Amino acid sequence: MTNFLSCINTTISVLISVCFLLKPAFSTEALITTGDTVGPRFALVLSGGGAKGLAQIGVLKALEESGLRPDLIVGTSMGALIGTLYAAGYSPQAIDSLVRTVQWDGIYNNIINRRKLFVSQKSEPRNYLLELRFNHNFQPSLFSQSYGQQFYDFLTPMLVDAQSRSNGNFDSLRIPVRIVATDLLTGEKVVFSEGNLVTAIRASCSIPFIFSPVEMDNMLLVDGGLSSNIPIQTALDENARFTVAVDVTAPLWTKTDLDNPIRMVNQIIAIGITHQKVQEKSLADILITPDLKWFKNTDFENIDSLISAGYQATIDHIAQIKDRLEITADTSYQRKDFQSVNPAIVKKITISGNKTTSNRLIRTAAVIKIGDTLSSDLLQKSLSSLYSTELFEYINLEVDNTGNLKIIITEKQHWRMRLGLRFDEFHLGEGFIEPAYENLFGLGINTNLHIHLGMRREKYALEFKDNQLFTSNFSNTLNLQFFSSRERIVQREIYRSFDGTTPDTIRLQERTLRKSGINGLIGTQIGRWSHLCAGVRLERFRIQQSDQSAIKDLLGLGLKQTHPFFVLKLIIDTMDKFPFPTTGAKHYLTAGVTGKKESSITVHSSLGRYFTFASRHTFFPQLRFCWANRALSEIEQVSLGGAVTEERFSDISVFNNIPFTGLPPLAFPGDILGLCHLDYRIQIQRNFYAQLIADWGYTWQAQNFHYKTAVEDFARNALMGLGVAFIYETRIGPFRFGYGQLLNDLKQIDVESKPQFYFSAGHDF
Repeated sequence: MTNFLSCINTTISVLISVCFLLKPAFSTEALITTGDTVGPRFALVLSGGGAKGLAQIGVLKALEESGLRPDLIVGTSMGALIGTLYAAGYSPQAIDSLVRTVQWDGIYNNIINRRKLFVSQKSEPRNYLLELRFNHNFQPSLFSQSYGQQFYDFLTPMLVDAQSRSNGNFDSLRIPVRIVATDLLTGEKVVFSEGNLVTAIRASCSIPFIFSPVEMDNMLLVDGGLSSNIPIQTALDENARFTVAVDVTAPLWTKTDLDNPIRMVNQIIAIGITHQKVQEKSLADILITPDLKWFKNTDFENIDSLISAGYQATIDHIAQIKDRLEITADTSYQRKDFQSVNPAIVKKITISGNKTTSNRLIRTAAVIKIGDTLSSDLLQKSLSSLYSTELFEYINLEVDNTGNLKIIITEKQHWRMRLGLRFDEFHLGEGFIEPAYENLFGLGINTNLHIHLGMRREKYALEFKDNQLFTSNFSNTLNLQFFSSRERIVQREIYRSFDGTTPDTIRLQERTLRKSGINGLIGTQIGRWSHLCAGVRLERFRIQQSDQSAIKDLLGLGLKQTHPFFVLKLIIDTMDKFPFPTTGAKHYLTAGVTGKKESSITVHSSLGRYFTFASRHTFFPQLRFCWANRALSEIEQVSLGGAVTEERFSDISVFNNIPFTGLPPLAFPGDILGLCHLDYRIQIQRNFYAQLIADWGYTWQAQNFHYKTAVEDFARNALMGLGVAFIYETRIGPFRFGYGQLLNDLKQIDVESKPQFYFSAGHDF
C-alpha cells in the first residue's frame, strides 16, 4: 500500500513538472482579491520620468479594458506613485482624476497654503533671498528645494485605507507592489515590500536637489531612478515569469536645452545611468515605449496627451501580450476592491520622530482625538494643521488595523539663518541677516535676531514669538521684542522771499532719527482668519547727528522723550498669497493710548479686498483712516508718499509711511489721514504684471482738523495721483518699475505736481 501511494505521489510530481516546463509563463496562483478571475502571473514594471510618468495611467487603462491585470507591480519614482494607487484599489479613471487635483508646479516648494496659516504667521517674512539650516553641531543641512510635504498631503488620505487593511504588508494589497529607491550613502538599490506606503513613494520620488532625502534605518533614500529607473530586475528577483515594462524615461538633453544648472546636473545624472537603462530594457519580455519625444519631464499641463500616448502605445502591444500569455481577453473581467468595512475609529494615538517638540503641542495641533472616526477630510485637516506649525519638514499619518493612529514626523533643523538684499530709489541698497532658533523649549517659540543694515536705515531686533500657545478653541500668541532703529533722511526745505527782490532758495537738510524700545503683545487667534492682541510698547527717540549709528546705543539709554504706549489690535487676513494676492481681504484696526500726562489717543484702520476676474484681472479697492486727538511728534505721525510699504518689522520702523502714487516717500505728513486707493493688476505672463494705480488722500495736522468740515476739506484739498507700474517676479524677489503723477497740487505746503519715478528690486523688508 505504501509503495502504491509513493508511486502516485511520484506520478503527480512528474506531471506538475512537465506542465511547468511546457508552459513556463503560466501560473495557477489565484489573484490576490477574492472572487477575481484566475489569470497568468506577470509583473508590470513602471519607470520614472517626471510628468511623462503620467502616461502610465494610459497603460493601465488599456490593460484593464483588455481584461489584463498584473499580479505584481514594480515602480520607480512616478511609476511607484501611479502603480501603488492602482495596487491599492484605485481604477485608472480614478487615478486620472486624482492627479489632476495636484498643483504639480508647486509640489517642488515648501510654501504652505497661506490660508492654512494663523494670522500671526502670515506676517512672518517670506522675503529672504537664502535660508540655511544647521544641525545641533552647527553643520549646514543638505540643501534641497522641497521637503516633499505635498506628497504626504496628497497621498496619505488616499492610501490610509489600504495601509490599514494591509497592515504594512505590500503583498496584502489588491495587487502586490514593490517600490524602488536608492540609498544615497552606498548607491545601492533599496526595494520596499513592507512598511509605510507613502514614505516609500516619497523616498522613491526624492529627486536630488529638488526633494530632501528620506532618512530611514541609517540610510538616506533618494530617487529610485538613480539605481534602477526601469526596475525589471526587481520583478525577476520576485520570481515574475513574464514582465511587461513601460519606458517613459527622458533622453539626454540636446546642446540647446542645457541652458541652466539644474538641467546640467540632470544631464550628468542621466549619462551615469544610460548604460544601466540599456541593460534593464533588455530584460523585459515586452517593452512599451510611448511616443513622448515632444514632452518634457515638467510638462504637467498636457495630462490628456500624456495619458493618450501611454494608452495608444499599450493598445499596439495588447495582442502580443495575450499571445505571450497564451490567453484571450476576458470580457467578463470586473474590478474588485477591498470589501467594505466600517470606517476606522481611533483607539490610540502614538507619536514618533519628535526629538525636541513636545507631545502636547503635536497632539493639540493634530486635531484628531481618541474616539474620532477617520475620514480623508479629517486626515487632510490634521496634516495641514501640523505642517502649518512650520516646525516639521514633513508629517505622515499611519493607521493600522487595530485603530492605532501613528503620527510620524521629521523635525526641521531648528537653527537657521536667513539672508536678504534689496534696493529702491529712496532707501538705496539694504540687506539683512537673521539668525534664529525656531523651537525654544520644544514649545514652538521662535527666537530670532534681526540685523538690517542699509545706506539710509538700520534696524536691530531681538524677538521672542510664539504663534502656537494652543488651547481647545483658540491659538494664543505671545510676542516680546527689543528693538533699535535708525533712519537718515534728506529733506528739501524751501525758503521763500517776500520782499520781491531776493529769490527763493532751496536747501537740502540731512537728519537722522532714532528710536529704541520694547514691544510686548499677547493675543488670541480665532480660526485662521483673525488675530486680536493687546500690549504695551515703550519707546525712546531723538534726532541725532547723521554720523552716528544705532548700534552705538542699542538699548536707547541715551535717547529722550520716552513714550509708554498701550495698544489694541485686530487683524483680519484671508488673502490667498502675498505679494500678488488674487482673492481675500486684509483689514486691520489699531487703537493706542500714550501713558503720558497729556495722553494722546490714536486710531489706525484699513479695509481692503482683492477681486479677480477671468483669472488674470485683479482689482484692489482700499480705504485707510488714521486719527489722533492731539498733535503728534514727527516719529508718531503718518505720511503719504512712495510706492512700496513694509510688511515685516514695520512696527519698529522710524516712520509710518503709507504709499501714495505721484508723491515721494514721506512727502505729506500729518496727525490725521484719509485715503481712498484703487489698483488694477493684470497678469500679462506667468511672472509679469502690469498695474494701474489711483490714490485720493489728504492729511491734517490735529489743530487744523474739524469734524464738521472734514468731508468738505477732503473733497476740496485731497491730492489725486495716478500711476502705472510693471512688475517682474523673480526668484530673488520682484523687480518693480513705476511712474506716478499728481493731478493737482498744494503749493501752500510745498506739495507740487511733478513726475515721480519708482524702482525697487528684491523683496520688501
